[in-house]
Amino acid sequence: MPKKEFGTVKFYNIAKSYGFIESDGKDDIFFPFKAFADDVTAGDVRKLKGAKVEFTTEPGKEGKVFVKNLRPVSAKK
Repeated sequence: MPKKEFGTVKFYNIAKSYGFIESDGKDDIFFPFKAFADDVTAGDVRKLKGAKVEFTTEPGKEGKVFVKNLRPVSAKK
């Protein structure tokens, strides 16, 4: 079952469509562009560095975390 989490975007590379989230007490979490929720706009993506975000995580391959439904907290619906 997906787990809802919160964090801060540490880095996002628009050209390469990936970034990292800082989450309390954990290693940085990698996320690809496809992790964004459907209602996140291109304008939201451009302002991500340092933004507070919410997302869900699921176990991925080789013990890694898979991020889904990523969105800025202010865009919460």
